[in-house]
Amino acid sequence: MKPRSLRWMLLLVLGLGLSAGLLWPQEQDPVSPVPQVPPWPNPRHPSPAPARNAAAPTPARLQAPPPPSPQPPAPVEELEDAAVLSKLIRGKAMEFKAGRNNVFFKEREFLRDFVRGGPGRIQALKAELLSTRGLEELPPDVSYLENRQPIIERMGMVDMLEGLAGEDRQALHALAELARAPLEADLPPHIRRARLGDKYDALVSLTRVDRELGFKVFSQLQPASLKQTLMPAIVGALLDKGVPPPEAARMTSSLL
Repeated sequence: MKPRSLRWMLLLVLGLGLSAGLLWPQEQDPVSPVPQVPPWPNPRHPSPAPARNAAAPTPARLQAPPPPSPQPPAPVEELEDAAVLSKLIRGKAMEFKAGRNNVFFKEREFLRDFVRGGPGRIQALKAELLSTRGLEELPPDVSYLENRQPIIERMGMVDMLEGLAGEDRQALHALAELARAPLEADLPPHIRRARLGDKYDALVSLTRVDRELGFKVFSQLQPASLKQTLMPAIVGALLDKGVPPPEAARMTSSLL
């Protein structure tokens, strides 16, 4: 074979080899992907959640929570406890009111035992006076000069708060709150008169314990007609503390 023919044959073989390499590339070593570094967390802007396929079902933890179920009524035991406490308070008030007429009655010891009897006793006294429990028992034509038990109970409660107020600011503030409490316009007239009597007694007790606070609470009462009605309570408290009547009149003249 001639050299030229050999050369052409060699070129042909080389061309076929190059063509095979281009058309069918050899497998290369796999290149490891570059790891993705998560961004530094920003407390002000939390990282967005990864995209989720819209066709994929929503996980249960991402679904909207079910509407809250209605709260059950208060257990019967709690209602019974409130009724028992109310009955206890009213009984203690009657006991205290009767005991003050007994020369051997130990008032301070009675009040200390009452407070130690359970938590929230002073708050329970105040709550009982701010409610109308017991007053519904009164007939519409009741005379408050008669010895009606609900009236005597509430007078005893006010007396107990006064006895405690000298040592317990909570009792003092309970008297002030009772004196400030508004008179509900929708109450029956006879119950409204009873609540007015509570305010009168509270003002007397409050002013006897803390004259400055009693004057302050009285000056905040509205309307002016209510002040006119309750002014004798302030004057009476001053007289009980030994202030002469002319001086008591002078001290209270600026309160109206």
